[in-house]
Amino acid sequence: MTLSPELEAQILRYDHAEHWRIGTMANQLKGHHGTVSRVITQAG
Repeated sequence: MTLSPELEAQILRYDHAEHWRIGTMANQLKGHHGTVSRVITQAG
């Protein structure tokens, strides 16, 4: 399953600007923590 660019941007914003934890992002976005982790890892 691919994520929309908007969702990936939101994950990265939550990570870099808001400093949310992976689990918090996954719960808020109704996704899996592995997906959130993958997006963050791929972005560097």
